[in-house]
Amino acid sequence: MKARGLVSGKRYMGLVLSLLVELIAGLYLLTSDTYLSLPGNSLHWWGLLVYSIINVVVLLLVLIGPWRATNMFAGIWGIVGIAAIMGDAASNLALSSFQGGSAYSGWDYLFGFGIIRGSGSLFATSLFVTLLLVFSAVTAFIGFSDLRAVRRASSG
Repeated sequence: MKARGLVSGKRYMGLVLSLLVELIAGLYLLTSDTYLSLPGNSLHWWGLLVYSIINVVVLLLVLIGPWRATNMFAGIWGIVGIAAIMGDAASNLALSSFQGGSAYSGWDYLFGFGIIRGSGSLFATSLFVTLLLVFSAVTAFIGFSDLRAVRRASSG
């Protein structure tokens, strides 16, 4: 793919790949996470579905032709992803009723990698949540780093 607009070639490909990994991780969690399919967690399932749909929109905007607003939106979207995952973990993901009310239920479930007894955590779920978190950070970094590069080029 050829780089377009303000995004350099490597950053453009990094942004596209990052958004693709986020999309794949979200789709995996929507289809495979056992707790998301429970009736009490439908809000989280719908939230992840909306997040994935918006992720597709951001990816399409980047593919169509990045401009300053797209880069900034991708950066902001990465921060939203980080905040959503951390917020879910901190608020125990509505898992407290299943986990006996532990203050760390959300953290244990999302990042337990299947080794924390009684957390319901599976290695694959933790892996894909971690991929979603890491690549949300990558998306934020690339989105905002291109804005800094444009600002430096225009001032010099």
